[in-house]
Amino acid sequence: MLAVNTLAGRHEALARAFASPSHGVDDGRFAHGAWQPLSTGAPVLEDAIAAFDGRIVRETIVGTHAALFVEIDAIRLSEPAGEGLSYHHRRYRPFSTEGGPRGGV
Repeated sequence: MLAVNTLAGRHEALARAFASPSHGVDDGRFAHGAWQPLSTGAPVLEDAIAAFDGRIVRETIVGTHAALFVEIDAIRLSEPAGEGLSYHHRRYRPFSTEGGPRGGV
């Protein structure tokens, strides 16, 4: 199972908590934010812009990475969607679908 959360601009601290590998150890990262399961039982962030929950159906190695192909079982969208969060040039940046990116490039 696998869940993907689309983060809002207000989630930068949460993004930083998940930015480094856990190496399979409970390091407390899920203490940041409120979580609930969707259809597969994977935890999704309650106030994410969007949450995708599904099952991995295939994995392909591409160079030094693994590409995961996921069959989506459930999608949850927040209303209103609000401002998103991106990571570009080693910085977190909020962005909006209205009026283009904020904070420069």
